[in-house]
Amino acid sequence: MRVAIPTGALTMKQLRLQGVVVGSRRHQRDMVRALQENVVRPVVDRTFELAELPTAVDYFRSAQHVGKVTLSW
Repeated sequence: MRVAIPTGALTMKQLRLQGVVVGSRRHQRDMVRALQENVVRPVVDRTFELAELPTAVDYFRSAQHVGKVTLSW
């Protein structure tokens, strides 16, 4: 699946984009619904700037995190 991400609009509105990997399409729909209804609140362990991507990947691979590792740009 290919999706165009309006990075200019994200930047102008100072929004953050976070990805999540889930099982089936039904699981993904259920997860999105739970997030929208604030039933589930993801735990963010650490946020890296986009320029720190290699460090973020190393940190993720080290399995030291408890929660999500996110990028900000």
